[in-house]
Formats: sequence, C-alpha cells, structure tokens
Amino acid sequence: MKLKIFLDSNIFIAGLGSKIGASAEVLKLIQSVHIETCTSKLVVEEVKRNLTRKLPQYLPIYFQVLSKTGINIYSNARITNNRISKTIPKHSDVIIFNTAQKLHIDYFITLNRKHFHQKEVKKIANFKIITPAEFLAIFRKNFFKN
Repeated sequence: MKLKIFLDSNIFIAGLGSKIGASAEVLKLIQSVHIETCTSKLVVEEVKRNLTRKLPQYLPIYFQVLSKTGINIYSNARITNNRISKTIPKHSDVIIFNTAQKLHIDYFITLNRKHFHQKEVKKIANFKIITPAEFLAIFRKNFFKN
C-alpha cells in the first residue's frame, strides 16, 4: 500500500522553520517508499517567495528537499469547479485545490484551517483534507502495526 499525498505550502514553511513538530516529521517521512508525494508549481513558488521574504536561511534546505526527496511537482490545474471557487475565496488556494483534485490523491496535508478545513470544501474534495499530525497518526497506524 502506498499513500499518495499533496503538500500545501505551509507544510514546507512550518517544517523547515522547526526541527520538531508534525510538519517537520512529514518532511522527513516523504522519503519513505510508502509515500508518493505531490505538490504544484504554485506551491513551490509560494514557498520560495515566503522563504525569501521571511526565512531566507532556509532556501538552500528547501531546494535540497525538492531535489532529494522525489517530490512530484505538477503544473497548476485550471479552475473548472465553480462550487469550489465560491467556497474558497483565495484564488491561489482554488488553483491548489483543483490541482490536488485532478491528481487523485489520498490526502491533502495543510495547516490552512481558514480555507481548506471547512465542511463545504471537504464535501467537494475527492480526498481527505488533514493536518500533519493527523497524517502522522494515519501513517503510523498503517505502517507501524504492533
């Protein structure tokens, strides 16, 4: 069994900015043979822009994570779902959601409670929207059974 996940930009930023915590653990786990990790070009650019502005010392580590972990970076999907456009007010988040939707992932991992952890968004999604801590619990349950 292989889990297909999509990482939102805040996971990279939180994970790089802290050596401990669930986001940092997710970034360590994505090298597992049990995980296929996806993200979008928009996420990559958002992270690059935010790190440049707020945490420039982490840019080299970010580029290393992208190049050495086997993250699949996909082109941004067009906005085709009017329901989601009406539900998520931020245009870039709509693009990220649509990209994840087209990839048929299992889990969308994000800390963005304002836009993605809403009941209406979860109804539209063809994947589970979870936090890094929730993903770690799922991963441990599936791959570290006692």
